[in-house]
Parts: sequence; structure tokens; C-alpha cells
Amino acid sequence: MSNWDDVLDAAKDGVLPTMLPADLKIPMVAPDDLGTAAARHLLEPPRDHDVYYVEGPQRYSPQDVANAFAVALGHSVTVEVTPHRKLGFSVGVLCANDRRQCR
Repeated sequence: MSNWDDVLDAAKDGVLPTMLPADLKIPMVAPDDLGTAAARHLLEPPRDHDVYYVEGPQRYSPQDVANAFAVALGHSVTVEVTPHRKLGFSVGVLCANDRRQCR
């Protein structure tokens, strides 16, 4: 969950900002673990495929991350989902393709 370190200050204030649905469980991997896997791959002989999947021992949701921050900080942390329509142009392309995502 170290990829969430950038929101520590917000979590200290009781909020976990995210653009993901609070209950969406996604693969997560620590940057150090990803670097280790990449180095191992670079040291192996070439193979007939180049896709390697790396993820942690389980998938986590933003709510799981908020719960972990709450335990570590000793106070509640609430997930605050930013609606897609407020995220700007990068999500605008998604909205043009699938309006259901942008409500």
C-alpha cells in the first residue's frame, strides 16, 4: 500500500481522496518489490514472452487503505471519491466512450 503514501497528509486530516470506487479491490505491489521483480527478469535469459504480472499477496480497495491508515493514525479516515466529471480532460476521453463511468 506504499503507493498511497502521497495522501498521508490528507489521511492525517481524516480523508482518503481517490478517483476509484471505495470498494474496488485492485492489485497493488510495493515499488521495492516491483524493482526486485524487474531486476530478476532482466537477469534471466530471454524467453518467448515478455509479459510478467507482479502484484502483492492480495488485492485492496481504497476502503482497505483508509482502514489501514485509521489503525496507524489512531483515528477514523473516510474515503472521499472524486466524481469522474471533476477529474479533468484525461477522464474526459473515458467519458466520451462510456457515459456510465462519468456520473
